[in-house]
Amino acid sequence: MSSSSAKARLGLLPIILLTFFASNAFAAQKVGTLLLDAYDMTRDGRNQIIRLKRNVQVIFGNQHLSADEASIDLKTKTIHAQGNLVIISPEAKIEADRASMEYEKNTGILYNAFIEMGQVSFEGEVIYKTGPKEFEVQKGSYTACTTCPPAWHFTGSRMTASYGGYAHVRNAFFHVAGVPVFWIPYMVVPLNSKRQTGFLFPKLEYGQESRVSISESYFWAMSDSTDSTWTLKNYQARGLKGLLNYRYVLTESSRGEFDGALIRDRVFPGTLDAARAEKGPINRWFLKYRHHYEMPEGYVHRAQVNLTSDLRYPLDFIEELEGEGGGDPMLERGDPALENRVSITKNSHSQHVSADATVYTNLLKPDPLSDNTDSVHSFPTVRYSLTPRRIFDSPLLFTFDMNYTNFTRDTLTYDDITIVNNKKTVSTTHDGTFDAGVDQIRAGQRLDFQPQVSYPFKLGKHIDILPSLAYRDTGYQFSIQDHQSAQRRLVRGQMSARTRFGRVFGNPEPDATRYKHEIQPEITYTSIPWLDQASNHPFFGNVQGEPAYTADQPISNSDVIQFDYEDRLYDRNVLKLATTNYLIRRNWNGSSASYSQLAYFRLQQSYDFFEAYRLLAPSESSRQPWSDLRSDLELNFSYFTLGSTIRYFHYIGKATNSTSIGVRDQRGDALSLTYSQSFRNPRGSSQIEDQTEDYILTATIVSKFIQLTGRVAYSVIYEQIQERAASAMIIPTGDCWGIHMEYSAPIQGEPKVSASFRMNYGAL
Repeated sequence: MSSSSAKARLGLLPIILLTFFASNAFAAQKVGTLLLDAYDMTRDGRNQIIRLKRNVQVIFGNQHLSADEASIDLKTKTIHAQGNLVIISPEAKIEADRASMEYEKNTGILYNAFIEMGQVSFEGEVIYKTGPKEFEVQKGSYTACTTCPPAWHFTGSRMTASYGGYAHVRNAFFHVAGVPVFWIPYMVVPLNSKRQTGFLFPKLEYGQESRVSISESYFWAMSDSTDSTWTLKNYQARGLKGLLNYRYVLTESSRGEFDGALIRDRVFPGTLDAARAEKGPINRWFLKYRHHYEMPEGYVHRAQVNLTSDLRYPLDFIEELEGEGGGDPMLERGDPALENRVSITKNSHSQHVSADATVYTNLLKPDPLSDNTDSVHSFPTVRYSLTPRRIFDSPLLFTFDMNYTNFTRDTLTYDDITIVNNKKTVSTTHDGTFDAGVDQIRAGQRLDFQPQVSYPFKLGKHIDILPSLAYRDTGYQFSIQDHQSAQRRLVRGQMSARTRFGRVFGNPEPDATRYKHEIQPEITYTSIPWLDQASNHPFFGNVQGEPAYTADQPISNSDVIQFDYEDRLYDRNVLKLATTNYLIRRNWNGSSASYSQLAYFRLQQSYDFFEAYRLLAPSESSRQPWSDLRSDLELNFSYFTLGSTIRYFHYIGKATNSTSIGVRDQRGDALSLTYSQSFRNPRGSSQIEDQTEDYILTATIVSKFIQLTGRVAYSVIYEQIQERAASAMIIPTGDCWGIHMEYSAPIQGEPKVSASFRMNYGAL
């Protein structure tokens, strides 16, 4: 029986046929549990044998049998059929020259038969049906390819197959395009959709420093809610590495995953100084853990752990420490630190409560075996917030925010700073004395709380007004003699107003496609009319001479001492103007409408009155009251997208720019070009910090059998290609095997080429 026979869709077909025969009782006869039909039907009452010829149709149980002729022995409850024999059930489709079936036991013998179970097919000279879902094949073949002839198949002296279980093949020969390639004494493959324990196909990789490596993984389906993957990876140059991945699911929304590895690296010592290199191979390892657990009463526990043996490990093995969701490793090589965080939160409709502890590993050190004593950690942080709520029955809304953080480190609570040529650097040796105005405070405690009252109302029918008044009190405690505490108190008032107007245009028919253009102008004024702050405390610096900051201005290296953004004094007297444009399309799908945003454009700028009249400014020209002019543009059409954010700093005549243009087609081909020019410009200064300028080109080509993806990043500043990556996924017709190849050349770390082979065994 050839595997090129027509494949029938299983499942509902026997039920449909049963319904058809039941509704045509004049053409079919029911005998016991059988439903029979044929052009010629005779019955031998003495021997209790029924003979059927020409277009024989028999339904027994949930199976349908069709053949040229058949005989049914009612004593032995056996069906003997031959000629164009086809048996269809929800589990399988069987084609054979002839068969003898015990219809009540659902067992039998098939001769020169072909069995299809989902994507899997078996052929054999003799096939025993040993149960409702079990088969045994003598001198047969097995494949999961739907092509004819199959791209690969196994032959064996004996095979057993169980629908929803496994196929066992003894004395197996693996054939590619009909040619035997290698012999396996015994193999097991799954025939169901559940996770199955077994070995995965090896993966081959080449790295400039690691040289050739090959890995083999064993997948262990430990239970319905847990599994693990154990991997041995041998590097030609580095040595043997062991890796472990463990996953668990507690509930539908609670789960966790652990990854770890250990290698005694022979290459890594060559990157160190001579004294340490002479000691030979060094143990290197990493641990990564993710956990999300939703507990009773609305509490959620989260954990994120990233630990490595050395600071270079994330560069040498970035694929093992890539971001959440399997992010693109090329986008994560610039991370300055590894974050370890554990938290517990509780959210309700009226409040938020959380506590977390975060520990950082500083990666910006030249020596990969450096300690982590100078890193600053937030351990712990406690937050409490009330959502806006009415004050009694008045139109006033009240909110409240409280935040406590303990900033800590392993060494001194401050950095000893040395100044050479007006440039500040952290001294490697501490003199033991804190120099106010020079040294930087790096550890301490902060308690911040802020109640706020607001009163939203409308001016006429079209203008929304939102005034608010907030009081903020921030206290600090330090372990520094003569500077053990500091406090800042202020009142911040804000008034915002916005309106919107637009027009609908297009075909006026009720179910036609229409477009709406809407414009939303807004104005916001923020002021701090009262401020009480220690003017002589080194943590705050010289506030009067410091440039004014806006809320959306990033922190730069020239900022005064502060733990994080929350310590900044911003929006002291600022007027912000903005306008937003929307273009929305409405389509009708049958009786319902769908809406999509085709275009979004926002333009905003602010004017700082405090900066304009700053008394202690070094010079008139150093005052810069106008903020950068920011524009955000998004276009989303069927085959074209554009996203752009531009910030123009008119005091220095330069702009940051992040623009991405993409095109795609229905097949999946895509091309995108991203231009990024960024820098930081300290307020009140003409200098530029941390400047970058890059082009990134990404392309995807999809065909019937192959998908190609490539990415190139070019630096204009360094005038060279800094990152390259490409991948090819080959999936031939039949979806029974595939090859995945990758190449990456990052800005740091070694270039790598990897290849993995995938075989689809036809798991149902």
